[in-house]
Amino acid sequence: MQLSRKEGIRLYQNYGPVALVTGASSGIGKEISFQLEKAGFDLILNGRNQKALIEIQNQLSGNDIKVDVI
Repeated sequence: MQLSRKEGIRLYQNYGPVALVTGASSGIGKEISFQLEKAGFDLILNGRNQKALIEIQNQLSGNDIKVDVI
């Protein structure tokens, strides 16, 4: 899956600069997290596997976005 630039801008304008991603520790939620990061969203990640969420947070935090895990 790849989020187009146009779609990323539309989401950003309609919903704001922060995205809450549930199920972010694996699968579709994880992939959406990476796509939203590329679109410039700050992220709040939620999921069952805390260890995997922290790992994803570390991968995404190297860029100029804020990533929180809850």
